Amino acid sequence: MKILKKALIVLVVTGTIMILGILYFFISNSYVMPWEHDEVQAITLKWGGLAPLPNTVKHKSFEKKGSMFSRQFVLCFEFTSEDKLQQWIQRSKRLKNNVPSVNKQIKTYRIYPGEEKSSGGTVTIEQRRVRISMSWS
Repeated sequence: MKILKKALIVLVVTGTIMILGILYFFISNSYVMPWEHDEVQAITLKWGGLAPLPNTVKHKSFEKKGSMFSRQFVLCFEFTSEDKLQQWIQRSKRLKNNVPSVNKQIKTYRIYPGEEKSSGGTVTIEQRRVRISMSWS
């Protein structure tokens, strides 16, 4: 009976440590899993008050940062043409009337506060490459 009780305690403790380790990995890891891409993209665009991306964007990359109490998503991509980029800016309610700061041909739009009670963030555009960084806290 004592051996069974000890084995059960070891099993519960080991299982708890494994579950906490997995949770820590998903919360603190900056890698965005492939099945999370659509959701991270939708949330990032929503928090920024930005238009949906056309299917023609290329070189998409995703990153997440933060903790249990905050979250930051970084979405990078490239438009295939300057015209498509300008159309996207005009369809984005938080960009179309926003005047960017310009430094060495890099435009930075500041979006504070963000939509959906997010903290806000920035949209940085260099030529046709776009980097969106939006936070929630």
